[in-house]
Amino acid sequence: MGLHFSRLALKAFTSWFSKSGKHTRHLKSSAFTLMELLVTIGIIALVIALASPTIHRSLFGGGSNKAVIEISNSVESARQFAISNGTYAYVAITEPDPDTGKIYIATIASRDSSPGGIYDLSRAKAVNINPSKNNVENFQLIGSITGIEECILVDELPETDYFREHPELGDDPSYFADGELFTYDSRVYGRLAFTRTIQFNPLGEAKVARALPGSIQLVVLPVIGGTPDEPLLDDEKASVIRIAGLTGRLRIFTQ
Repeated sequence: MGLHFSRLALKAFTSWFSKSGKHTRHLKSSAFTLMELLVTIGIIALVIALASPTIHRSLFGGGSNKAVIEISNSVESARQFAISNGTYAYVAITEPDPDTGKIYIATIASRDSSPGGIYDLSRAKAVNINPSKNNVENFQLIGSITGIEECILVDELPETDYFREHPELGDDPSYFADGELFTYDSRVYGRLAFTRTIQFNPLGEAKVARALPGSIQLVVLPVIGGTPDEPLLDDEKASVIRIAGLTGRLRIFTQ
């Protein structure tokens, strides 16, 4: 009886081991080899590398949205600085560089809590901020200057369906005053002339001229080609930064 049982157990174990071996060999034959895994990973990495610029532009809008973020940050920084320090602060923006197409953004503040003649229409020349002369005009640069590519600022809303659906954007907004208000002597960029400037007073009010406006608008258009002298613009991806004159708070409209 015991011998018979031993034979049955041995037969069962042999049958199970045989099946287990077949199953193991089947798994081995159906698994990826190391070389196949490396090739697959390489193909995935190549696809991601080729697609990433397109994905980035689709999600973030390239230079246009970067400019909106940088300008918005500068606006809020200047407003908070003016309120916190009981002084006047400015967001200053250049025209596009004729060689590179870049625009430069700076936050500038008064050292003595006065507007320093900015937006005084009788002022004959721009305030020059020269670090090597210890800011003789009593203004200081707050933070660093930022350069933005692939966009420009314009003073008119594009004729698109999106902006037609927002009639409040055409409600007599103020744009920038003409002429240079600040120049800055940079060791990196040379002399920068800031022709677009927003002033914030100690109450946080915003203006671009002597009178307090209902609102201020900055229209940001992405550059999708052309040259610095004749850029090709995309009206369908324009953005608008709208700043309330009385509160200095901003709202962003993007297509």
